[in-house]
Amino acid sequence: MSEFKGIRQDRLKVHFLRSEGAISRRELLKLVVPRYEVIPFIEPALCRGQQECGLCVDTCPVEAIRVEEDKVSIDTTMCNGCGACITACPHRAIVYPTFSLEELDKEMGGLLLAKDIALEPRVNANITHSCLPTSDLSYPAGMLPLKVPCLAMVSPWLILRAFDRGAQGVALISGKCRSGFDSTRWQENILFIKGLFDCWGIEPERIRTFEVVEDEPGGIEQKLSKFAQETVRLDPTPLSMSEPTLFPDEGLLLPALVKGIGNKLGSSSKGVVSTGAVPFGKIELDSSQCTGCGLCALDCPTEALVISPSEETDAYQLLFKHDACAACGRCVEVCPEKCLRLERILELDKINSPAVLFEDSIVRCRQCGSPVGSRAMIDKLQAKVLAAGQSFP
Repeated sequence: MSEFKGIRQDRLKVHFLRSEGAISRRELLKLVVPRYEVIPFIEPALCRGQQECGLCVDTCPVEAIRVEEDKVSIDTTMCNGCGACITACPHRAIVYPTFSLEELDKEMGGLLLAKDIALEPRVNANITHSCLPTSDLSYPAGMLPLKVPCLAMVSPWLILRAFDRGAQGVALISGKCRSGFDSTRWQENILFIKGLFDCWGIEPERIRTFEVVEDEPGGIEQKLSKFAQETVRLDPTPLSMSEPTLFPDEGLLLPALVKGIGNKLGSSSKGVVSTGAVPFGKIELDSSQCTGCGLCALDCPTEALVISPSEETDAYQLLFKHDACAACGRCVEVCPEKCLRLERILELDKINSPAVLFEDSIVRCRQCGSPVGSRAMIDKLQAKVLAAGQSFP
């Protein structure tokens, strides 16, 4: 409740109930009463627009995110409130009242941090309330449910944050997705986290998915009890006795969390993860073809590629921050020389360690001294002019 920012009335989705089959006149009157549903909306002051970012547009499973004159908005008539766009936005520009990351984080804290209460093992259960065929589920002792709108919102950050706050296991409970979200996408997220756990020495079986079948509602409770019993046999993770990771007010949440957990485990500089939907990318550059035009940096939505010129020495560098790369591939698409290659991978020793991809000197105008471009760019232009039969003065 401390993180709840309120709900704006103009951001609510209005809909009417639909009836199947014959209804009475009393039921008919109930149908014409509007219902209001809370859905995400975009904060214009924080959104970078389609040209500078646009990562949320392709993430929406129902294509409810619209772009008009570079302004991004959510079509309330189409949005089903799955929350997939929340996980895609690197600038925290999408607001979801009642299901914001801040609210979910605080709720996990309330469930997991009360150490004086005997509820071991503490298993965080992500429940997709809109996809379950029934809400009447009972959970074994120590399994603490956290409601989310859809598994589309169960990002690697949300799962890792539960362990960072002391959970000994995480269960993802869902039925048939009504949001149209491809279940393989969040299953790939789980594979990534399990690969990360291998690097950290944490048992991958601490994460498990469960599907509630409409014809067998009671079977899920037996499976959850078995998972809780198997989890209690495991030794507690070292994270259970440490303080939760602190996050910056701005910037990407997942890299900060991965770094924080790694530091607490003492293994922050070990391991490579390449399995599942790795939400990080690694850029390799062919320096023999690069001209230092900087278009890749201008089009990078997370500022993983940055131009670092020096006015004093005329040095020109293209820096790459591996932990900030979302593997969107925009830099590869925009590169005119086609000298970039992207690989979905996380190298833990590269977190918070910018690498120099390209280095050159700046050429200045002979008359006014203003910077013109990199030496590689000028040399390439000169070669093209000479090939056309012209000459330089």
